[in-house]
Amino acid sequence: FDISNALLSTFAITTLATLCDRETSVSLVANYDKGCILNILSQAIANEIMLQDEDRSKCAIGLLKICQHVPSSFWKNKDDVMEVLENLASVVVDGQNIKVRRIASEAMKELASHNQSCPEFLDALVTASKTKDPSCKCYIAEALQSHSKVGYRRVMAEKVHVMNALVEMASLDDDGFDACISQTRDAAVSAIVKVASKASNQKLLAKNQRLIIALVKIVSQESEDNRKYSGTNIEAAQGLPSDTKKDNNLYTKTKMTLLNLISNL
Repeated sequence: FDISNALLSTFAITTLATLCDRETSVSLVANYDKGCILNILSQAIANEIMLQDEDRSKCAIGLLKICQHVPSSFWKNKDDVMEVLENLASVVVDGQNIKVRRIASEAMKELASHNQSCPEFLDALVTASKTKDPSCKCYIAEALQSHSKVGYRRVMAEKVHVMNALVEMASLDDDGFDACISQTRDAAVSAIVKVASKASNQKLLAKNQRLIIALVKIVSQESEDNRKYSGTNIEAAQGLPSDTKKDNNLYTKTKMTLLNLISNL
Protein backbone atom coordinates (compact mmCIF):
# COMPACT_ATOMS: atom_id res chain seq x y z
CA PHE A 1 0.00 0.00 0.00
CA ASP A 2 2.32 2.70 -1.33
CA ILE A 3 0.51 6.01 -1.74
CA SER A 4 3.54 7.47 -3.58
CA ASN A 5 2.18 5.84 -6.74
CA ALA A 6 -1.50 6.69 -6.63
CA LEU A 7 -2.46 4.91 -9.88
CA LEU A 8 -0.72 1.66 -8.92
CA SER A 9 -2.10 1.83 -5.39
CA THR A 10 -5.66 2.39 -6.62
CA PHE A 11 -5.40 -0.58 -8.95
CA ALA A 12 -3.93 -2.84 -6.27
CA ILE A 13 -6.44 -1.84 -3.61
CA THR A 14 -9.52 -2.16 -5.81
CA THR A 15 -8.25 -5.55 -7.01
CA LEU A 16 -7.99 -6.67 -3.39
CA ALA A 17 -11.50 -5.38 -2.77
CA THR A 18 -12.78 -7.37 -5.76
CA LEU A 19 -11.14 -10.53 -4.44
CA CYS A 20 -12.81 -9.96 -1.09
CA ASP A 21 -16.20 -9.78 -2.77
CA ARG A 22 -15.84 -13.32 -4.14
CA GLU A 23 -16.94 -16.17 -1.91
CA THR A 24 -14.21 -18.41 -3.33
CA SER A 25 -11.37 -16.12 -2.27
CA VAL A 26 -12.58 -13.96 0.63
CA SER A 27 -11.52 -16.42 3.34
CA LEU A 28 -8.02 -16.70 1.84
CA VAL A 29 -7.66 -12.92 1.60
CA ALA A 30 -9.03 -12.44 5.13
CA ASN A 31 -6.48 -14.86 6.61
CA TYR A 32 -3.50 -13.52 4.66
CA ASP A 33 -0.73 -12.30 6.97
CA LYS A 34 -2.87 -12.16 10.14
CA GLY A 35 -5.60 -10.10 8.52
CA CYS A 36 -3.37 -7.27 7.27
CA ILE A 37 -5.67 -6.72 4.26
CA LEU A 38 -8.28 -5.42 6.69
CA ASN A 39 -5.85 -2.71 7.73
CA ILE A 40 -5.09 -1.79 4.12
CA LEU A 41 -8.75 -1.50 3.15
CA SER A 42 -9.59 0.52 6.26
CA GLN A 43 -6.88 3.00 5.29
CA ALA A 44 -8.27 3.10 1.76
CA ILE A 45 -11.84 3.97 2.75
CA ALA A 46 -10.57 6.62 5.16
CA ASN A 47 -8.51 8.28 2.41
CA GLU A 48 -10.95 10.57 0.60
CA ILE A 49 -8.15 12.32 -1.29
CA MET A 50 -6.45 9.42 -3.07
CA LEU A 51 -9.49 7.32 -4.02
CA GLN A 52 -12.69 8.19 -5.83
CA ASP A 53 -16.00 7.44 -4.12
CA GLU A 54 -16.65 4.49 -6.45
CA ASP A 55 -13.31 2.89 -5.55
CA ARG A 56 -13.80 3.57 -1.84
CA SER A 57 -17.24 1.94 -2.06
CA LYS A 58 -15.63 -1.19 -3.55
CA CYS A 59 -13.09 -1.20 -0.75
CA ALA A 60 -15.80 -0.76 1.87
CA ILE A 61 -17.76 -3.74 0.51
CA GLY A 62 -14.57 -5.84 0.43
CA LEU A 63 -13.72 -4.78 3.98
CA LEU A 64 -17.17 -5.82 5.20
CA LYS A 65 -16.72 -9.24 3.60
CA ILE A 66 -13.38 -9.68 5.40
CA CYS A 67 -14.97 -8.66 8.69
CA GLN A 68 -17.35 -11.58 8.26
CA HIS A 69 -14.35 -13.93 7.98
CA VAL A 70 -11.86 -12.14 10.24
CA PRO A 71 -9.18 -14.56 11.55
CA SER A 72 -8.56 -14.91 15.27
CA SER A 73 -4.90 -14.02 14.65
CA PHE A 74 -5.98 -10.50 13.64
CA TRP A 75 -6.82 -9.63 17.25
CA LYS A 76 -3.32 -10.47 18.52
CA ASN A 77 -1.70 -7.29 17.19
CA LYS A 78 -3.39 -4.51 19.16
CA ASP A 79 -1.69 -1.74 17.16
CA ASP A 80 -3.12 -3.02 13.88
CA VAL A 81 -6.52 -3.62 15.45
CA MET A 82 -6.70 -0.12 16.87
CA GLU A 83 -5.64 1.43 13.56
CA VAL A 84 -8.46 -0.40 11.78
CA LEU A 85 -10.98 0.63 14.43
CA GLU A 86 -9.82 4.25 14.42
CA ASN A 87 -10.06 4.38 10.62
CA LEU A 88 -13.56 2.93 10.67
CA ALA A 89 -14.73 5.23 13.45
CA SER A 90 -13.33 8.22 11.56
CA VAL A 91 -15.26 7.24 8.43
CA VAL A 92 -18.49 6.66 10.40
CA VAL A 93 -18.32 10.11 12.00
CA ASP A 94 -16.76 12.26 9.30
CA GLY A 95 -17.13 10.32 6.02
CA GLN A 96 -18.73 12.31 3.19
CA ASN A 97 -19.99 9.33 1.21
CA ILE A 98 -23.20 7.91 2.70
CA LYS A 99 -22.69 4.39 1.33
CA VAL A 100 -19.09 4.12 2.58
CA ARG A 101 -20.06 5.61 5.94
CA ARG A 102 -22.85 3.10 6.50
CA ILE A 103 -20.82 0.10 5.35
CA ALA A 104 -18.05 1.16 7.75
CA SER A 105 -20.54 1.20 10.64
CA GLU A 106 -21.87 -2.21 9.61
CA ALA A 107 -18.26 -3.47 9.54
CA MET A 108 -17.77 -2.27 13.13
CA LYS A 109 -20.89 -4.18 14.14
CA GLU A 110 -19.59 -7.29 12.38
CA LEU A 111 -16.20 -7.03 14.07
CA ALA A 112 -17.91 -6.58 17.43
CA SER A 113 -19.60 -9.96 17.03
CA HIS A 114 -16.15 -11.59 16.63
CA ASN A 115 -14.23 -9.59 19.23
CA GLN A 116 -13.12 -11.64 22.23
CA SER A 117 -9.87 -9.98 23.26
CA CYS A 118 -9.93 -6.22 22.62
CA PRO A 119 -11.70 -4.10 25.27
CA GLU A 120 -10.25 -1.02 23.55
CA PHE A 121 -12.83 -1.67 20.83
CA LEU A 122 -15.35 -0.02 23.15
CA ASP A 123 -13.51 3.30 22.91
CA ALA A 124 -13.71 3.22 19.11
CA LEU A 125 -17.43 2.49 19.30
CA VAL A 126 -17.97 5.45 21.62
CA THR A 127 -16.22 7.67 19.06
CA ALA A 128 -18.35 6.23 16.24
CA SER A 129 -21.55 6.72 18.27
CA LYS A 130 -21.14 10.48 17.75
CA THR A 131 -22.18 10.10 14.11
CA LYS A 132 -25.17 12.14 12.95
CA ASP A 133 -26.27 9.41 10.53
CA PRO A 134 -29.22 7.51 12.11
CA SER A 135 -28.45 4.28 10.24
CA CYS A 136 -24.80 4.36 11.33
CA LYS A 137 -25.80 5.11 14.91
CA CYS A 138 -28.09 2.06 14.84
CA TYR A 139 -25.22 -0.23 13.76
CA ILE A 140 -23.00 1.19 16.50
CA ALA A 141 -25.68 0.67 19.15
CA GLU A 142 -26.03 -2.92 18.00
CA ALA A 143 -22.25 -3.35 18.15
CA LEU A 144 -22.27 -2.19 21.77
CA GLN A 145 -25.17 -4.55 22.39
CA SER A 146 -23.00 -7.39 21.05
CA HIS A 147 -20.26 -6.49 23.51
CA SER A 148 -22.73 -6.67 26.38
CA LYS A 149 -23.14 -10.37 25.57
CA VAL A 150 -19.53 -11.53 25.23
CA GLY A 151 -17.83 -11.00 28.58
CA TYR A 152 -17.29 -7.25 28.56
CA ARG A 153 -20.05 -6.29 30.99
CA ARG A 154 -17.65 -5.40 33.79
CA VAL A 155 -15.41 -3.42 31.46
CA MET A 156 -18.43 -1.56 30.08
CA ALA A 157 -19.68 -0.76 33.58
CA GLU A 158 -16.26 0.62 34.53
CA LYS A 159 -16.01 2.84 31.44
CA VAL A 160 -18.27 5.79 32.25
CA HIS A 161 -17.98 7.20 28.72
CA VAL A 162 -19.24 3.89 27.30
CA MET A 163 -22.30 3.90 29.57
CA ASN A 164 -22.91 7.58 28.80
CA ALA A 165 -22.82 6.81 25.07
CA LEU A 166 -25.42 4.10 25.64
CA VAL A 167 -27.50 6.51 27.73
CA GLU A 168 -27.43 9.07 24.93
CA MET A 169 -28.60 6.54 22.35
CA ALA A 170 -31.18 5.04 24.72
CA SER A 171 -32.62 8.54 25.22
CA LEU A 172 -33.20 9.27 21.53
CA ASP A 173 -36.72 10.48 20.84
CA ASP A 174 -38.50 9.71 17.58
CA ASP A 175 -42.12 10.06 18.75
CA GLY A 176 -42.58 6.44 17.64
CA PHE A 177 -42.32 7.24 13.94
CA ASP A 178 -38.70 6.44 13.04
CA ALA A 179 -38.00 2.69 13.01
CA CYS A 180 -34.24 3.25 12.77
CA ILE A 181 -34.14 5.43 15.88
CA SER A 182 -36.44 3.01 17.72
CA GLN A 183 -34.08 0.15 16.88
CA THR A 184 -31.09 2.18 18.04
CA ARG A 185 -32.81 3.02 21.29
CA ASP A 186 -33.85 -0.59 21.94
CA ALA A 187 -30.32 -1.87 21.26
CA ALA A 188 -28.84 0.68 23.67
CA VAL A 189 -31.41 -0.06 26.37
CA SER A 190 -30.84 -3.80 25.93
CA ALA A 191 -27.08 -3.29 26.35
CA ILE A 192 -27.63 -1.27 29.54
CA VAL A 193 -29.94 -3.95 30.93
CA LYS A 194 -27.40 -6.70 30.20
CA VAL A 195 -24.51 -4.79 31.77
CA ALA A 196 -26.63 -4.07 34.84
CA SER A 197 -27.78 -7.70 35.10
CA LYS A 198 -24.40 -8.56 36.58
CA ALA A 199 -24.98 -8.04 40.30
CA SER A 200 -21.44 -6.85 40.96
CA ASN A 201 -21.95 -4.02 38.43
CA GLN A 202 -25.06 -2.56 40.02
CA LYS A 203 -23.40 -0.62 42.84
CA LEU A 204 -20.96 0.87 40.32
CA LEU A 205 -23.68 1.80 37.83
CA ALA A 206 -25.85 3.29 40.59
CA LYS A 207 -23.25 6.05 40.89
CA ASN A 208 -23.98 7.19 37.32
CA GLN A 209 -26.60 9.91 37.78
CA ARG A 210 -27.15 10.35 34.04
CA LEU A 211 -27.93 6.65 33.74
CA ILE A 212 -30.46 6.68 36.59
CA ILE A 213 -32.25 9.76 35.23
CA ALA A 214 -32.36 8.27 31.72
CA LEU A 215 -33.82 4.99 32.98
CA VAL A 216 -36.48 6.84 34.98
CA LYS A 217 -37.51 8.74 31.83
CA ILE A 218 -37.48 5.59 29.69
CA VAL A 219 -39.59 3.60 32.14
CA SER A 220 -42.01 6.50 32.62
CA GLN A 221 -42.42 6.99 28.87
CA GLU A 222 -42.89 3.27 28.22
CA SER A 223 -45.45 3.08 31.01
CA GLU A 224 -47.39 5.98 29.47
CA ASP A 225 -47.16 4.42 25.99
CA ASN A 226 -48.40 1.08 27.30
CA ARG A 227 -51.31 2.79 29.03
CA LYS A 228 -52.32 4.53 25.81
CA TYR A 229 -51.83 1.36 23.82
CA SER A 230 -53.90 -0.92 26.07
CA GLY A 231 -57.33 -1.61 24.67
CA THR A 232 -56.32 -0.53 21.16
CA ASN A 233 -54.10 -3.45 20.17
CA ILE A 234 -56.10 -5.14 17.45
CA GLU A 235 -53.62 -8.01 17.12
CA ALA A 236 -53.89 -8.82 20.84
CA ALA A 237 -57.69 -8.56 20.74
CA GLN A 238 -57.78 -11.08 17.90
CA GLY A 239 -55.30 -13.40 19.64
CA LEU A 240 -52.63 -12.75 16.98
CA PRO A 241 -48.87 -12.36 17.59
CA SER A 242 -48.05 -8.80 18.55
CA ASP A 243 -44.90 -6.86 17.66
CA THR A 244 -45.08 -5.20 21.07
CA LYS A 245 -44.34 -8.37 23.08
CA LYS A 246 -40.59 -8.01 22.66
CA ASP A 247 -40.79 -4.31 23.58
CA ASN A 248 -42.89 -5.07 26.66
CA ASN A 249 -40.37 -7.69 27.74
CA LEU A 250 -37.56 -5.15 27.38
CA TYR A 251 -39.67 -2.61 29.27
CA THR A 252 -40.10 -5.07 32.16
CA LYS A 253 -36.39 -5.78 32.27
CA THR A 254 -35.61 -2.04 32.14
CA LYS A 255 -37.97 -1.39 35.04
CA MET A 256 -36.29 -4.15 37.09
CA THR A 257 -32.87 -2.73 36.21
CA LEU A 258 -33.91 0.69 37.48
CA LEU A 259 -35.24 -0.78 40.75
CA ASN A 260 -32.03 -2.76 41.26
CA LEU A 261 -29.87 0.32 40.71
CA ILE A 262 -32.00 2.46 43.02
CA SER A 263 -31.66 -0.18 45.75
CA ASN A 264 -27.89 0.23 45.46
CA LEU A 265 -27.90 4.00 45.93
